[in-house]
Amino acid sequence: MNSSSRAFGLVRVLTIIFVAGLFGGLIAVGVILHRNAGLTARTRIQFIQYESALKAYCHEYGEMPPFIGQEEILYLNRDGNSELLIKALSGRNPDGSQLSQQDKDYLNPFAKKFYTFADSDFFRRKNGSLDRSQLADAFNNPNICIILESALDNDTTIPKALLPQIVQREIVGDLLNTQIVIFSVGTDSKTTVLNCAKNK
Repeated sequence: MNSSSRAFGLVRVLTIIFVAGLFGGLIAVGVILHRNAGLTARTRIQFIQYESALKAYCHEYGEMPPFIGQEEILYLNRDGNSELLIKALSGRNPDGSQLSQQDKDYLNPFAKKFYTFADSDFFRRKNGSLDRSQLADAFNNPNICIILESALDNDTTIPKALLPQIVQREIVGDLLNTQIVIFSVGTDSKTTVLNCAKNK
């Protein structure tokens, strides 16, 4: 076998390895994109369910939970706000026990269940255990925010300018035609999920 035949054989082998690697990379990217699309859909459903539970709470009590609307944007990963939302919407403590009388008076007088929080709603620590006092989206991202139109003296719209820049970029128009916006911003500050359509 002469050297040109060996060189040709080596080029063929390297070409096959390159093509196989290229296809493997494309398949890996496709799997990641498919996984992210699934997590985005799950998060959107989760936020829509939170929105429905808040509307049911408002229908029952005539107002939103008292800790919501005190600020323009409620950050669920700050000041125990996740725990307050869990108590208000489930009528129970995060561990499932009954609310104290003080919490009932403040958050949910009849201890009604407006939403049942599942394991997938809670933040998963690095060791795999759940933090039942911290909510997270399907990406395990606790950076969830809620905005209410009632806190803005507006009837049915929320100004786009109130949202972080990363969220604003995904919305067409200047107003969101909704009363409640729930969104999360990924820790990479590049991904975001909204509970409402982005083109309203």
